[in-house]
Parts: sequence; C-alpha cells; structure tokens
Amino acid sequence: MKAKVILYGWCISWFFLFVGAGAMDNGKPAEGSLLCLVWFLFSFLLMANEKECCKEADRFESWFTRLLGGSDKG
Repeated sequence: MKAKVILYGWCISWFFLFVGAGAMDNGKPAEGSLLCLVWFLFSFLLMANEKECCKEADRFESWFTRLLGGSDKG
C-alpha cells in the first residue's frame, strides 16, 4: 500500500512541479518553490523505497497493458 501511495503521488506531483515552475517564472518564487517541493519530496520517497515501487510499477504496467487489450507476456 505504501508503494502505491508513493508511486501515484509521484505521478501526480509532476503537476505541482510544472505549476511551481510557472509560478516562479511569473515572479512568485516562494509559492513556486513550495509547489516544486512536493515533487522533490515524492522523488526522494521513491528513491528510498525503490524496490517496492518498482514492483508496483510493474503491476501497474501489467494492468494497463491488459486494459488496452494487449498481451501481458513479455
């Protein structure tokens, strides 16, 4: 469960990274830095729990392949 939260949180945090970069570009460095910090936090968690998150990523890839009608053999 922890790996799912970290992996999906990391994927969603890309949005915060781009919004934060946009905020910094528009002259709001404090707000932009805080938004980018979310991505850095999840990236650190992903690296610290790499083995579990890789297993979860493989499970997600397998599920998504089956969802699209492809073969899961690989």
